[in-house]
Formats: sequence, C-alpha cells, structure tokens
Amino acid sequence: MALGSQSRCSPKFGPYSLVLTKAPHRPILLAAAVEDCCCAFIAESPFFTDLIFMTMASSNSPIPVDDGFNEYESAAKRQKSTTSKVWDEMTKLECENKNELKAQCNYCKTIFSAKSSSGTSHLRRHLNSCLKKVSKDITQYTIATQSSLGGVPFIKNYKFDADECRQAVSTFLVCGKHSFRTVKESGFRHMMRIASPNFKNISRYTAARDVLMYYAKERDRVKEELAKAPSLICLTSDNWNSEHTNDEYICITAHWVDKDWKLQKRIIRFRALFPPYDGLNIADELVLCLSQWGIDKKIFSITLDNASYNDVMVSCLKNRFRANRAILCDGAFFQVRCCAHILNLIVKAGLELADDVVSKIRNRIKYIKKLGIRRKRFYNVADKSFHLNVTKKLRQDVCVRWNSTYLMLESSLYYKDVLDYWGQRDKDYQIFALSNEE
Repeated sequence: MALGSQSRCSPKFGPYSLVLTKAPHRPILLAAAVEDCCCAFIAESPFFTDLIFMTMASSNSPIPVDDGFNEYESAAKRQKSTTSKVWDEMTKLECENKNELKAQCNYCKTIFSAKSSSGTSHLRRHLNSCLKKVSKDITQYTIATQSSLGGVPFIKNYKFDADECRQAVSTFLVCGKHSFRTVKESGFRHMMRIASPNFKNISRYTAARDVLMYYAKERDRVKEELAKAPSLICLTSDNWNSEHTNDEYICITAHWVDKDWKLQKRIIRFRALFPPYDGLNIADELVLCLSQWGIDKKIFSITLDNASYNDVMVSCLKNRFRANRAILCDGAFFQVRCCAHILNLIVKAGLELADDVVSKIRNRIKYIKKLGIRRKRFYNVADKSFHLNVTKKLRQDVCVRWNSTYLMLESSLYYKDVLDYWGQRDKDYQIFALSNEE
C-alpha cells in the first residue's frame, strides 16, 4: 500500500486520538477506538501497525476531526449527573451565574449548593434528617418481631423480667379485687401466654405470697416517707359497722406536708376490730398502729366524729403522749371534731320536725328498689306514661350523710306523680302513702 494512501485513513484515527488526549486513563475506551478505526488496516500493512504503536507512545497533538464523539461524551456526563436518587426529592434551581447550580429541598425548601464538585452526599444527609419529610417506608410504622417457639411473635431485644411480670399480676389482682384463683383460670393463662410467652404459670398460693411480699415492700417505702417527713403528722380516723356481718372496722389515715410543700396522705391502718368496741380498745389499736409505723412521737392532731367512745379514746391517747412528751400545748389542739359530722348533726336536728314524712319517703323508695322487676316496671311507667328522663334515678339516703337525705327528697319530688300513680295500683305500697297535709 502506498504511503499516499494515509490521507485516506487518517480520519479513522480521529476518535482514537481524541480519546488518547482526553481520557488516557480509560484503556477500554482506547481499545474500542483502536479496534473500531484501525483493525481493517492492520491486516493489510505493517506500516499501520507501527503507526498505531507510535501514536500510543507519542504525545503529539491529535488530528482535529469532528466525528460527533465530543457530543457523545458530554451527553453521557449530563446523563450521569442526574442519576442520583436525591433528585427525586430535590429541585434544581437556575442561577444568574450559569456556572453555579443550586438545589432546593422539596419538603423544607432549604437551598443547597449543587455543583458537580460538591457531589450529592450533603444533599442525601439532609434528606435523611429533614424534619418535614414524611416517611413512606411501612417498616417505620411496625415493630420488628421474630417468632419464638410455638409461632408466638415477640419484640426483638426484649428482655423478660419475671419479677416485674409477677408484680404486675399482683397489681392486677389487688386493683381489680380478683380472687387468687384467677391465676388458675384458662382465660387468664391464655392472656399471659399471648402477652408474655416466657411467663410461667403460678398457683393461687404463690399469687397470695407475691401480694403480701409486694405489700411489705410498699409498706417499707411509705414508712420511709413518714420518717423523712419534715412536718408533724395529722391523723383522721373513722369506725363503722358492717350491715352484713356486724363486724366493726377502723380506718386510720396519715396526713403531712412534704419537703416540696405538697400535702400527702396515706392509709396506714384498715382492719376489723375485736370486741369490745369501746374507747380503751380503740386507743390500744391506734397506739399499736403508730408504734409500728414509727410515728408515735410525730403526731400533732387527730380528727374524729362525735361518737361518745371517741372522747374516752382521746383521753387515753393524751395521757400516753404526755408520758412520752410527744404532745404539743398539753393537747389543746390534739382533738379536732369532724366538720362534716357536726353539719350532719345540725341538719338531722332540723329534720326532726318532719321526721315522719322523711321516714315514709325513705320507706317508699326502699320498697320500689327492693326488687329488680318492680324497679324496672317503675321506670318503664315513668318513661312511657309520664315521659320522664329515667336516667335520673331514685336516691336512697345514708343516715350519717345529710346531703344524701337531700338528694333522696329531690329525687322523690321529681317522681312524685309516678309514686302517687304507683300507690293507686299497689296495695302493699299504700301503707307508705302520704296524706294531703304531708
């Protein structure tokens, strides 16, 4: 082949020369250019073989040939610059200076630099921490779980605490007034198996021991609070008799102001009394309670009702506290009369003038409420025949609470027509009927 034929093949070396100048570090692109442009001539003449290797080793200026490769490379760069996923959540902004590019967050509208030299890492970091970005990943709204034996799922990294679980069971039994036999019921055990698969079933005897153990811990905590109380402690006490068992009960509550000037109160005694139910026996019970809690020298006063045996009890307590020098002002402020009880006595004294009428009204309401069927019929008549709001019920009073007597009289006035109608149709009820004067 003549040397003059080189002019015929020199354009073929344009892409290769361009690649050699602009991308000498890309051997694959170099090889592709060589293969595309020159392999046909290599087979015909060794001259082109020498020329190729001479060109690869030389740094001479390339032959300026416009073959479209420049546009191809720039288009590839533009395509690569927008492949990052951050541009799905960022918007490019045009600036006056065309060499400067900005990006704006689609959520919080914050503007960042978007130069090619800056990369997109800072944009990705912002998107990961953007407060206004709403996550669409469903895994963010679910708790990761894994299956245990039996296929029951539980939370990963969950540490089972047997003592804490047993304490929760004790709290459940006490707060709900459940029997200790509840822990043996199949429904309870099924619930615990689902809620806490690692929980081991316990017997009712174990449940009873747990309740007493946690009570002892709580008692020690309250005892420590009473010992640290910066103020003196005031007591309130009340006794009452059960209508069903005729047992006498006592409840003692301690009141004090803590170091943060907040009023605190705790029940420190609730139990049945043993006969005889007199002032001396109740005084012994109260002294024993105070010594057990360690506050027998921190008492300021005690509030009681006006029962006669309480006067005897207070006299005994004063004598014991004087002997221990644990009473202020020689007991002048030790006994406080219950204001609610005094007010109740005043109201009861005023109601003695109408005691017969109040007694009949009380018996009428008691008669209506005695049987469930009778009570249901009464409210049905009030609703259907008299169009009254039966959500307001008949009230029965408690003799030691004057306000309950007031509520009883108020409800009887509301149902006055229904009560009179009932008296005309029930012979047994007529003995409680009121006269016109009454």
